[in-house]
Amino acid sequence: MSLYVDEKNKDEIFDIISQNRDRFRRAVYVLLQGNYNNELYGKENISKKTYNLTAIKFKKRKNANYRIYCKEYIDEYSPNIKKVVMVSAYNKKSMKISKKLKQHLNTIAEYEYNL
Repeated sequence: MSLYVDEKNKDEIFDIISQNRDRFRRAVYVLLQGNYNNELYGKENISKKTYNLTAIKFKKRKNANYRIYCKEYIDEYSPNIKKVVMVSAYNKKSMKISKKLKQHLNTIAEYEYNL
């Protein structure tokens, strides 16, 4: 498993991680095992476009409920090899998926990375 960070959004992503180190470590542990855990790291499959999007989830604090949205690339020859790009940080304000969030996820789904 390889973990990457989007160059454009790295400052915001690293800021969220630094404020939530313990939770981030737990999410990476789940990721390294090749598992999903909706409390820490899970799929954000809201449409056919977003089939390979996931989120590292942080607990709600002071009106902030941050997610780091990621894009997974699974090796076609060896499905045990996974590359994950942390694409963007997002403050999810409600339990439901708003139009704004849906648009954000669909935009991320179109990003292409050369890894």
